[in-house]
This record gives sequence, structure tokens and C-alpha cells, in this order.
Amino acid sequence: MHVRNFTPEDFDKAYRLWKDVGLWVRPYDQELSKFGEMLRLKNDLCFVLDDDGEIVGTILGAYDGRSASIHRLAVKKSLQRKGYGRMLMQTLEDVLKEKGITKMMAQVHISNKNVVNFYKNLGYKEDPLITLTKDLQ
Repeated sequence: MHVRNFTPEDFDKAYRLWKDVGLWVRPYDQELSKFGEMLRLKNDLCFVLDDDGEIVGTILGAYDGRSASIHRLAVKKSLQRKGYGRMLMQTLEDVLKEKGITKMMAQVHISNKNVVNFYKNLGYKEDPLITLTKDLQ
């Protein structure tokens, strides 16, 4: 099992993983549009945990010039709580540090509150923010 860069060809397997682990996801075409473009443009912050061709974990990082953010951190249910999520986080954090990026944030969907302690155990703290979004389509 090893961490490698996420490629556009990994998307179908990753999407199935996200659904299997219960992440909130948009319909397939919308997710492909949003994250597919991100992967085509800059995948050096996007990783998969590959187990002999099976995608068993993902993490997508993004950087807006000020801080980095985490998207779609997921680990196959049978492999959770075995250090693989931490491995994916460490991989992303190491790459960010190499690039001189000093701040990273994680937004957690309200339906996934159980992951908050995972982030806190990695040194993340809650900020008093409310996220508002608008679809511009």
C-alpha cells in the first residue's frame, strides 16, 4: 500500500470510495466537473492511497495563495483507525511545507461531525467561521 499522486483516471474509483464511506457528494457529473478540472490543472496536492490498484484512500489539497484547504479526505471503512488518514494528511502537509505554505484548513460537512476529533488530534483547532456558498450556474 502506498501514497501516490491522484490522476484523472482515478476519479471513478475515488468517487465510489467517497460514496461508500458516506461523504457528502454531488451527483457524479458535478463532482467530475469540480474535481476533474482541479486534477487536470494541478494534481501535485492531490493523493490516493493505492492498494495494488484499488483506491482505498484519497485527499485533495488546494491552495488559494493564502492558505491551503483539504477536500475529500477518505479512507475505506475497513481501513479506518489504522493510521492511513494520518498518512494522507502527513503527505499533503509535507508537500505544502516544501512549497512554503504555512496554513491549512479543513472544512467538515455537518453530516460528518465525527471526524472533527481526528483533525483535533492532528493539531487543528476550530475557528468561529460560518461557510456560505452560492452556485453561480
